[in-house]
Amino acid sequence: VDVITHVLFGVWLVLFLMYRYPAMTLLKIFIIVMAVGLSWELLEFAYDNLYALPNGINPAQHGSIDTLTDILNNALGVALAYFLRRKPAVVTPDL
Repeated sequence: VDVITHVLFGVWLVLFLMYRYPAMTLLKIFIIVMAVGLSWELLEFAYDNLYALPNGINPAQHGSIDTLTDILNNALGVALAYFLRRKPAVVTPDL
């Protein structure tokens, strides 16, 4: 479920940004999605250390591999959405 959530988040945010700001470059979209994803991971880290672990609750993060996988899944969502949504190249037949 965690992988699907992060990939779908990336897809959703890319589609939103492409719809709302059609002139935005792929690089800007990528940077925004990665920044939001990283911010989410920092919030999970803070939650774990300030609330979950001191109170004996299962942590949201399960190590650095989990965090890295989440961030990479956000990037996968960017790639998936961009390639599904991009405008096809116009091919003109040679006469």
